[in-house]
Amino acid sequence: AFELSDKEGLDSEVSDQAVIEAVTADDADLTYRYLQRRPALVGILVPMDDKLLSPPHLACRLGRRNVLEIFLAAKIDINLETKTGESLLYIASQNGHQHVVDLLIKAQADVNLQEFEGCTPIYIASQNGHSKVVDLLIKAHADVDLQETVHFTSPLYIASQNGHLKVVNSLIKAQADVDIQDTEDCSPLYIAAHNDHPEVVHALVEAQANVDIQEMDKMTPLYIASENGHRKVVELLINAKANNGHRQIVDLLIKAQADVNLQRNTGSSPLYIASQNNHLQVVALLIKAQARVNLQKSTGESPLYIASQNGHIQVVDALIKAQADVNLQTRNGSTSLHISSQEGHLTVVKALIRAQADVNRSKNLGETPIKIASEAGHLNVVNMLIKAHADVNASGYAGSTPLDIASQNGHQEVVASLIKAQANVDLQRHTGVTPLYTASQRGHPQIVDMLIKAGADVNLQEKVQGPSPLYIASQNGCQTIVDSLIKAQADVNLREFDGCSPLYIASQNGHLPIVDSLIKAQADVNLQRSDGMSPLDIAFHTGRIQVANLLVSALADVHLRQSNGKWQIETATNAPKASDSIDMLFDLSLSEEEDETVPSLETDSESDCSTPPDDTELSRQLYLALSQAGFVNSRAALQSAAADVLQEILRKRLENEDQFVVGSFSEGWGNSLKTLDGRTDIASDIDVLSLTQGRMYHLKGI
Repeated sequence: AFELSDKEGLDSEVSDQAVIEAVTADDADLTYRYLQRRPALVGILVPMDDKLLSPPHLACRLGRRNVLEIFLAAKIDINLETKTGESLLYIASQNGHQHVVDLLIKAQADVNLQEFEGCTPIYIASQNGHSKVVDLLIKAHADVDLQETVHFTSPLYIASQNGHLKVVNSLIKAQADVDIQDTEDCSPLYIAAHNDHPEVVHALVEAQANVDIQEMDKMTPLYIASENGHRKVVELLINAKANNGHRQIVDLLIKAQADVNLQRNTGSSPLYIASQNNHLQVVALLIKAQARVNLQKSTGESPLYIASQNGHIQVVDALIKAQADVNLQTRNGSTSLHISSQEGHLTVVKALIRAQADVNRSKNLGETPIKIASEAGHLNVVNMLIKAHADVNASGYAGSTPLDIASQNGHQEVVASLIKAQANVDLQRHTGVTPLYTASQRGHPQIVDMLIKAGADVNLQEKVQGPSPLYIASQNGCQTIVDSLIKAQADVNLREFDGCSPLYIASQNGHLPIVDSLIKAQADVNLQRSDGMSPLDIAFHTGRIQVANLLVSALADVHLRQSNGKWQIETATNAPKASDSIDMLFDLSLSEEEDETVPSLETDSESDCSTPPDDTELSRQLYLALSQAGFVNSRAALQSAAADVLQEILRKRLENEDQFVVGSFSEGWGNSLKTLDGRTDIASDIDVLSLTQGRMYHLKGI
């Protein structure tokens, strides 16, 4: 030992770099001289490995025993810590410098001093596999079960995790707790099994570690080894002797195998997880150890089910050979054949059918394997199921059949195969929907043609609102399908329950080519809905001027009234292209006036001119005069409707509900409408009445 003296003026002569170089070179003499000159150098901080180390810590980090002896002789704090709580012994143990560790232990360093996360020297040495350092610390009575404070893992746990067999053996020999668990209830045996360290597993099993101990999710060491396909570990655990610490001495000689059927909290067993991951050898080991092949998860999936889902044919064969139930159902009624059909695993489907799987077994909602395969478009699976006599007309809960769902999804080859197998092409869902309807709705023209060729009824209607295949195709603008249905004699006037016809819905949606096709197929252009709306009405209302022109050219009646009494002029004013619609109606009205036959005003040549005409004759003459002047029914009706529209325009422009259009114009006797914005011609005979509320006057003498 020696005394340090701080001689004034000498501190500055020793640089930090000089101290670092002396420690790094393990130069004890130079370090001694530096300490004599600058005693405070033990407190400088040297950056290394993202840490700030003092010269003594640097010596422990680098294993410089000679230099460390100089520092110890200078009576530094033997338990000196870094800012994160790492002691000299911790740093030396971390880096495996056993001679430095031995020196510090002899200097009475605290072997159980923990850094800020609770790690001790023996923990860090165990983590890094420094077995000789571990032995020194054990000999110095280090606590072998002291857990770090983040995840509460022990030295034995961390050594088992990293596969450090020598360290594990030393800790076991030192009576470390082999079943100590971390915050997630994982034991050393569990983590060793998880990471496939069979020798460590063997050592722990020999030390009577609990082979059935479960972690937080109820997974055992055997389960996790099975999941990861660690065959050697699985074999070790299956053959392990278990000891719960309360049996008689003689019981220790009895072979108590690990429970191969112990399930985790989801209900999956080691055999289930091995089957899921296609670990064939592990599956074989578990089956040999009498694992229950039909043990189901909480949701009902068995090992065979999960192997079938994933297409693991060898595992499937092994489970079938072990008498797995091929018809076992999940909670929703699905079988192994259902799930393999859904995924399109043909070889698995074949194996299950050979094992007498029920090809017509239904799920809870009625789906059969062939319906599921048809929905997914797996042609080979569908053909295999047909060959196995699957019911091609089996319907689900809503009445949907394999043909219906294949038609809906556009699987042409599957549709062809089902039709060939005599599937009923007109079988309806509970809502009345047929395969032809769904194909028409989804826009699959080739399938529509196939179904028509197979004799499908082109006029079967859906039962909720009543649309037919032609209606739905017209609605969606499927020209090719519309043409095919018309060619197949579909009823072009078959209406929905509210009276909508294919022509009406095509007019509403502006499908001009389809409107043309329907008109050419003799669709009734004046067929009205239950509310009186005609195809022409809806064309005006939605601003489909080209459609309206086409309907008019097909002799659509412009004088049809709706059930609420409205004329088409009123419908036109609310249209997106109101001005175009109204101009068209006026043009139509004028053209009709020219076509109306007006009787001649000439009287019978044989009549007696001296005889005054009676009331009947006067009425006739008045009618003739008015007709010749242009006051025909069509114009009068149009003008009266226009007066109502003008009245609404005036009220909105003036923000006054007390404005009324009255007189001859409103009654159809004149035609003086100038514009559509509420302004009229200066010479117009349109009378506008404005009602103004005021005082009540009582005239005297009346």
